[in-house]
Amino acid sequence: MDRNSRITVYAGVNFIVAPLPNLTLDNRLEFQRQLENNGIQLSDLRFDNQKLIGTRIANMPLQITIGALGPQVGQILIVAPELRNRSVEGFSHEANDVASIFSQIWPQRQIVGCDATVRDLYDSTEQHAFQELWETRLNQPTEGLQLFNRPVLGGGLRFVMPPTSNDPGEPLIEVKIESFLNDTHKLFLEAQVTWNRPQPPGTALDPENRLTFVDNFLQNEVVRFIMEG
Repeated sequence: MDRNSRITVYAGVNFIVAPLPNLTLDNRLEFQRQLENNGIQLSDLRFDNQKLIGTRIANMPLQITIGALGPQVGQILIVAPELRNRSVEGFSHEANDVASIFSQIWPQRQIVGCDATVRDLYDSTEQHAFQELWETRLNQPTEGLQLFNRPVLGGGLRFVMPPTSNDPGEPLIEVKIESFLNDTHKLFLEAQVTWNRPQPPGTALDPENRLTFVDNFLQNEVVRFIMEG
């Protein structure tokens, strides 16, 4: 794997909060006004099925969703569905601005749970990315796949790693390492980190630190696992 070929294709952070945000017309208009004051211009902002959904398509795509997730709980979801030439760090700064505005308008809330996800593509150093995983990383013979009696277009690995202590800040980590089916010369890496334990009321959302944690885990532990195994 060529670690210098990294392209981040997706980043997102999702907060589950209680109580449910009160999406009055005044609150929705104030949220939009403060976004614009912070230089976040949305292409579309609509209220549908008890959810406020904002999107920006041009330049740096962005999706913001605020609304009901279940009985008495809501969510704020901030996603960069395409990072294009942006880094995770650049997106996380903008996510921090969105979260700060959310906290100003809906200050009475508690974080019930949170998850953050980053997805990367890397060039493989083999002709086929699955070959790098199967033969180079796992030291498995190609002949072993012939037992399926069918061609194998691709595949990969999935790891689920639970918290290592009773610390409420310890997350669950899920990792996927796969050959990318749309371009089999590339490796697809995904890390999703989940903080399941409720935080004390008033705890800052802080998407930047959560995204940084995921980003660092991908670039360090996951890449090292692939390259040094």
